[in-house]
Amino acid sequence: MRMVLLLGAVVLAGCGREVHTYRIAPYLEPGSTCIECVVSMTMRATQEHDGDELYIENFDPQQFKAVGFSFQWGVEQRVEIETERYPTFMQDDRGVNFIFRRVLETRPVESGTRFTMRFDEWPPGTYSEDLLVRDGDGFLLQGAKRVECATVELCEQLAARRPGEEAFALELEFPQTEGAPLRLQAVRDLP
Repeated sequence: MRMVLLLGAVVLAGCGREVHTYRIAPYLEPGSTCIECVVSMTMRATQEHDGDELYIENFDPQQFKAVGFSFQWGVEQRVEIETERYPTFMQDDRGVNFIFRRVLETRPVESGTRFTMRFDEWPPGTYSEDLLVRDGDGFLLQGAKRVECATVELCEQLAARRPGEEAFALELEFPQTEGAPLRLQAVRDLP
């Protein structure tokens, strides 16, 4: 019985809750929200502490929707997220639950601002099939966000790429008007 109580005390000591500030990027990027999930479009959240960036977490864009948070293309958001740690004995469970608390600040990015979206190499079948799909004279990201190409040659370069089979990056630009498509400015190989 003492051993059971001791084990219970050790397990409970590993539990806890902390509130952290995260900066949500104004764009989605390919990523995974769990160990064995397919790569899809995720929110890039950088944990902040006293002005320093601690680490990056990827969240599903719909993950906090039920509690009032909404991802917005072209808007950087600082938010509070509670981290709840719990004991786990399963290899694919990180033992962490994230709970959205509130938005602290929103800041729209300036039109014309550029950012890089990476497509890293992953094993075959890891990328979601609808992650990057040709759509007329442009592309759709996860069937939702439209990307137009600055030139026809850029569209052809991107159409020849296979996400997961090779590492590449897109240089994208935010549009002049809200809700307009992103603009592809370059396609680059990654080492």
